[in-house]
Amino acid sequence: MALSQNVYCLSCGQTYISSTTEACSLCGAGGTLIDPERPEALRDLQLRRQQDASRLPQTSGEWFWSIVDTCLIRPFSALSVIGGLVLIGIFVWLLATETGPADEERRNVSGLEAVATFGILIVSAGLIFRGFVLWLTWKQVLVVNERRRAAEQAGTQRDA
Repeated sequence: MALSQNVYCLSCGQTYISSTTEACSLCGAGGTLIDPERPEALRDLQLRRQQDASRLPQTSGEWFWSIVDTCLIRPFSALSVIGGLVLIGIFVWLLATETGPADEERRNVSGLEAVATFGILIVSAGLIFRGFVLWLTWKQVLVVNERRRAAEQAGTQRDA
């Protein structure tokens, strides 16, 4: 049985424990596995982090249009987030107006308070899910915009 060790794949950029050093079991590339502590692995990881940081929008206009593109790609998710925020506001308002000043005699919870509290929990869970979907879509929009910019720069360099 082969001894397992930490390996870093130069092809896919993943670090994991493997018993083989011939081919990456994640991406299938051969001859790209090295020790994660070697300088080549650290340089490759640093380069990947710089590339990820360069994908972020640089100006406020780029931020705005990337968010608009995301909302146009996933309109149901965007409207669900807006509706969820409105519902949470309504439920909080219901809780604030229903409870009023604290009474020592009133220790039971009314039905409206229970519905509002349960509604906040359910809508919050939905908002977390929809927010995650929008975040993933936004990351995809950033990658597409980066590829579009690279293609435009390559086209401009060919014309010159």
